[in-house]
Amino acid sequence: MYRAATLSITIDEAYTYTQFVSRPLAVALSEYDANNHFLYTLLAKSTTRVFGPGDLALRLPALAGAALFYAALYRLILRLTGATWWLPLGFALVGANTNITDLLPLARGYGLALALFTLGLSLLLDETPSRRLAGTALGLAVAANLTFLFPVAGLLGGVIWLDRRAAIPTVTSAIVVALILLIWPLWHAHRESFYFGTDTLAKSAFSLMGNMLARDWDNRSVPVIVASALMALTFGSTILAGLLTRARPLFLLAASIGLALALQMGAHYGAGLVYPYGRTGIAWILLFGVSLVALGSRFRAVALVALPAFYFYWRTWSTTATIEWAWDSGTRGVAESLAAQPRPGDRKIRLGATPLLQHTLNYYRLSRGWTWLDDVSAEGVRKGEFDYYAVIGEDREWAEKQGMKVLFDHPGSGSALVKP
Repeated sequence: MYRAATLSITIDEAYTYTQFVSRPLAVALSEYDANNHFLYTLLAKSTTRVFGPGDLALRLPALAGAALFYAALYRLILRLTGATWWLPLGFALVGANTNITDLLPLARGYGLALALFTLGLSLLLDETPSRRLAGTALGLAVAANLTFLFPVAGLLGGVIWLDRRAAIPTVTSAIVVALILLIWPLWHAHRESFYFGTDTLAKSAFSLMGNMLARDWDNRSVPVIVASALMALTFGSTILAGLLTRARPLFLLAASIGLALALQMGAHYGAGLVYPYGRTGIAWILLFGVSLVALGSRFRAVALVALPAFYFYWRTWSTTATIEWAWDSGTRGVAESLAAQPRPGDRKIRLGATPLLQHTLNYYRLSRGWTWLDDVSAEGVRKGEFDYYAVIGEDREWAEKQGMKVLFDHPGSGSALVKP
């Protein structure tokens, strides 16, 4: 809740608001984009209408998803471990992962989808599963974030194998719910709409592990290889244990991993779809952690993994910046500093911005009703004539060489507001 209230809006959240949430529903339905996490778009449209536009209102569905995630995660870990010493340790091993905690308060569909997928999986581990509710949760997870399609399909495949005809309510509910919400947006999608990802499984694994090992990419090389190898070993062990024991928890996890991986590879080689990268692989981070907990409930030595994991979680934790959008940690400060500057009475203020900052600054302009600010431009920043410049990286170096006056300087991100 603290991070949701204090973190600067990130570029992806800003794009979600400016392109889909703040515009008519018909736009979200007909202009599909990988950034349009449709269920989240619908919920955010509701919260910003009720409470008015603003950072916290935009992130309220994410906070609800975070609460649901931790409740569902506790339920899931309890089903895997029972009321043992491994319960709190396993809960922390999964729930404190910085790959997960980083995304939970942000106005994106990742955390919401993670919560719904976790709930669906936990329900299916009950002795008498709530099949329709589990299916509904899984269908909503796909609608919240389409990257959960393959893990959900793998889990449903495992349910069909174990339960045969009894699986029909779960599978039917998941398919119907997902289709109702997504059929129209996906009808307008193109192959180019699914653009964020990578071309190899190795790069995918490295990105997933790297985000929880270090914020500085230079410090990731050796640990990320070890962590990726551990993830591959964990997935292989879970699949093997699930097939050999046929124990329901391990088998469903094995299906979620094995079938999803097969489908992911088939889509890559058959249709050219990219593999998950960073945040788009959050479902795999959850499956990795939950698999470790499931194996640890049978093989106690697995608990030793928790010790180095907690060290790296502590090392990468931050309340002031996100891992994947670190440059935006100072954008709110840039916007508020601009709002404090004197304004010409005869025209709007013209602000030029480095492209990375443009969408986020336009978000603040729109959400805060700053009619005194013209549409923020990233076109020809070094050539145009602007009243102020929001710069970072090479554009900041250029502004310093021009002798511009620094009005705001954010040391963490390197972003600045300058004036000729």
